[in-house]
Amino acid sequence: MLPTKERQVLADDAMEQWYVFAVSYRKEIETRNELTARGFRAYIPMRYCLHSVGGKKTRQLQPAIAGLVFVRGKRKDLLDFRNTSKLRNYLFLKSHLMSDGTLKYIRIRDDDMSNFQRLNDVEGAQLTYYRPEELHIAKGSKVRIMDGPFEGITGIVQKLPGRHGRYLIVSLPDVAIATVSIKPLYVEPLNAKVKKSDNVEKDVWCLTQRALALLMESQDKSAALQDVGDNEMRLLMAALKGCKTFLPNDKARYHFAFYAARMALGEDAADDKAQLASLLPRLKANNLLLPVTHLLFYYEEHRPEELQAADEIIGRWDNTHYTEPQRRVLKLRAFVTKNK
Repeated sequence: MLPTKERQVLADDAMEQWYVFAVSYRKEIETRNELTARGFRAYIPMRYCLHSVGGKKTRQLQPAIAGLVFVRGKRKDLLDFRNTSKLRNYLFLKSHLMSDGTLKYIRIRDDDMSNFQRLNDVEGAQLTYYRPEELHIAKGSKVRIMDGPFEGITGIVQKLPGRHGRYLIVSLPDVAIATVSIKPLYVEPLNAKVKKSDNVEKDVWCLTQRALALLMESQDKSAALQDVGDNEMRLLMAALKGCKTFLPNDKARYHFAFYAARMALGEDAADDKAQLASLLPRLKANNLLLPVTHLLFYYEEHRPEELQAADEIIGRWDNTHYTEPQRRVLKLRAFVTKNK
């Protein structure tokens, strides 16, 4: 059996991956064209720049990062290309010199390359590029942009020296960094660690309100706002998961919050619904959770007896002076009967 190091070399030679050619100034386009002609997938970030020609300013498309061409292929094939290219005196495959004297060629993960390309290909984006040694990237959790032209792109949001506002930082480690000014109104943290709730009553109330609001307003919300609401609820659910409640009223509110949230998210809510239904007989007759639960059951199942049960409770209220919580129940009733 071959040593581990040699097996890795053979595996790298056989696998198509993204690599980077460093090329001489103004040889980027020519290199890309030759790579493409030889069957490789090559990419250069491009942008328009103003040039003065004969006293007139014209917009010309040119490489955004001088001296770099990204290419996907097998390492062995790319080294063969470098040795046989008509531009072989002007390019080399970027690498690191390791402590043992061997070269380690820089590879780029597919996800990172796709993310970098998406940012570069946003029309009209005012991007600024840095080499890795030119910009310190702050430590922090990655985020995903939820709205606007950069929707779906991931990176780190931070301030830049000498500049106002916040910038999305998209990095290809050891190769290049692209930055763009953003208004991070809708930013979703990725792989965020969720702290267990230290105020269950408050978080249950927040989850309930957000779930009902999302159910009742989802038709009027943009996809980005819907995603933000979904993410907020999932974070609350993660914080509340496993928290214990003891009194029937508290247990019912807990399971109602999860039932409503799962309905709003389009997830299976059967377990929480069953737990909630088993607790209803133990609630006091004037508990507002009773009509709200019956209304939500009616919204899901369209069974007339659920609406009738809610209306029997509502009918006992003083209709000359509804309290604010009672008004919210009436608003929910109007919604579920309109959308039955």
